[in-house]
Amino acid sequence: MNQPPTNQNTHKQEILSFSQIPASSYKIFFICLIGVTFANLDHSIFILVSEKFQEDFGWDLTDVGWYIAITFFISGILCTQVGVLTDRIGRKKSLLISTFLTPIFVGFLAIAPNTLSVLIARTLGFTAAGAQSPITLTTVTESSPPRFRGLFTGILQIGFPLGWFFASILVVFMIDNLGINWRYTFLLAFLFVPYGWVIHKYLPESKVWLEAQNKKTENQPKPSTLILFSEQYRKKSLLLFSGQFLYAFAYGSTLMLVLYFTQARNWEIV
Repeated sequence: MNQPPTNQNTHKQEILSFSQIPASSYKIFFICLIGVTFANLDHSIFILVSEKFQEDFGWDLTDVGWYIAITFFISGILCTQVGVLTDRIGRKKSLLISTFLTPIFVGFLAIAPNTLSVLIARTLGFTAAGAQSPITLTTVTESSPPRFRGLFTGILQIGFPLGWFFASILVVFMIDNLGINWRYTFLLAFLFVPYGWVIHKYLPESKVWLEAQNKKTENQPKPSTLILFSEQYRKKSLLLFSGQFLYAFAYGSTLMLVLYFTQARNWEIV
């Protein structure tokens, strides 16, 4: 995402200790961390109840594998355009759009009548939820002191396991303790909606993005994914994509574990 050149006087104001970090950086970090956690909670529900979809729609394991692959592939392409949108309208607006769209698509899975509607809702829901990761990562990076950016962005990633943790606890509680139909676990996504007010009220727009907007000229090209493949960025883009691909490959290989434990090890979903 677009960032203006670093100010040459930045080193004079370098922050070297935690006590010097402004409160605004902590505030932005925790708002984004909660957002990432909610997004992964929404994404995790589908995986946790995937066996129930098998039973209702007659899917076999091969079908599940293909459906997960298809939805991730299409979502990946759509997510590239989220980055472009974020550079055009800002981090805050993009995060708000994602926050309000995710519950709509994820919540629809509670009433989706057939496989096609499940795949469409799953693809759009994962795209909206998946957008939280690059948007929040960029927001935290741009608001963190240079010396602590790696720490802040690294800790931000705990939103992934936190989302899975809360999804597991809540899904089990709803199905086992309350006796609620498994379909309605997708309505947990609407817990995210009120958090949009927190984002609107307390999350400031990125100063880096605002500065970039002020420096824009009429002749400046609009943000595009094609920039990543220009001679200036091509090598870095391919290197970073390869690293992210390998990370996502390892992460993705765990998505079938729920079915493995329930079907090969005879565990109950709750």
